[in-house]
Amino acid sequence: MIGFSDPVGGRQGLGALVLGYYDPAGELRYAGRVGTGFSDAQLVNLRARLDQIVRSARPVRTLPKGAVVKGVHWIEPELVAEIRYAGWTSDAVVRHAAFLGLREDKTAKEVVRDMPQPAPPPEPTTPSAGQRPSVTIARDGSTTFEGVRLTHADRVLYPDEGLTKLDLAHYYADIAQWALPHLAHRVLSLVRAPNGVGGELFYQKHAGIAVPEAVRRVEVDGEIQLAIEDLAGLLSLVQIGVLEIHPWGSTVDKLETPDRITFDLDPDEGLPWQRVTAAALDMRAVLTGIGLESFVKTTGGKGLHIVVPLVPRRNWDEIKAFTKAIVEDMAARHSERYTANQLKRMRRGRIYLDYLRNSRGATAVGAYSTRARPGATVSTPLFWDEVESGIRPEGFTITTIPARLAALKSDPWADIGKLRQSISPAIRRKYGL
Repeated sequence: MIGFSDPVGGRQGLGALVLGYYDPAGELRYAGRVGTGFSDAQLVNLRARLDQIVRSARPVRTLPKGAVVKGVHWIEPELVAEIRYAGWTSDAVVRHAAFLGLREDKTAKEVVRDMPQPAPPPEPTTPSAGQRPSVTIARDGSTTFEGVRLTHADRVLYPDEGLTKLDLAHYYADIAQWALPHLAHRVLSLVRAPNGVGGELFYQKHAGIAVPEAVRRVEVDGEIQLAIEDLAGLLSLVQIGVLEIHPWGSTVDKLETPDRITFDLDPDEGLPWQRVTAAALDMRAVLTGIGLESFVKTTGGKGLHIVVPLVPRRNWDEIKAFTKAIVEDMAARHSERYTANQLKRMRRGRIYLDYLRNSRGATAVGAYSTRARPGATVSTPLFWDEVESGIRPEGFTITTIPARLAALKSDPWADIGKLRQSISPAIRRKYGL
């Protein structure tokens, strides 16, 4: 190990370990990061040991292009970590790394990467069912994946996990049938990080010359905005470095009448996860009490989204007034638990019930979208019984979601597009609308 980063969110101890190895000539080299696989106790104990060997200058002479080292605390290369990883990028950075433990029996000088000798070309074989075909990356770093050209395909977008642009493309290809019903045919706001997490982030909702043609153009208020319709459009977002996809609550055909409501449960720092799940169940009970079925997903962060599908009949002002009435009523009845006020000082010890996602032009992160933050987390639809059992959001990542979906016997959101429910006049009268 050659360094570490500080924790973010509610995590303790450290964010990720910065890794190194010695090449055959004896020079210490940067090898990327590992940010998963730790227990809470390991995070705290490791930080205590690492703080004792902090140094001011980095111990490696050179860094690969794109290495994110802002905020890194460099250490003396004394401790040895055992990690599991999927392979190496062309910049000699480990991919899909997970921490297994410390090797007290090894010295740092023993951590040497032996450069593999070229192997003879394999005999041609026919891939078995379910096996991914190999993808060849050209010398200029580009490849064609599912018919979409990806430049800089081996660029690392999630340094802590060693996940590349091609890995992100594989993720969306694997789960497209689950994701597209929630991301397609809607105007989008995008979060782009062309150089990955830790690099520059910027928001985009208008078309530009860098946006591939597979991404649909939609006119909104005289401006050209963006939408996708298929896998080619989704992978084209990967090509331009999109790490977050935020759709409108209405479709492109009926922009002015939303078909989905989103309540965002945003807890104050330090609140236990059980408070968030309890709030989600409270919200569900309120909605069920007025005849509305709801669905739940993680945000990819520290909260949950409650999503209510509707027949698209009422306009944005009506929807916003209704959602405002719901959260203000909950906050008034349980002021010790909830607030409808977005001011930070009003959230202390409470959960902010955010209804403002239901304004015209506002968005919420889409189901199965990745997030532009360490951990490679994904906004993941859940079954309600998973919420009741206290399932936690940290385990839902780019690397775990495809296996989760493959193992599920049914879709948590199978009925979200089938329900025919609406905000009736009786519901509006109940809330004084």
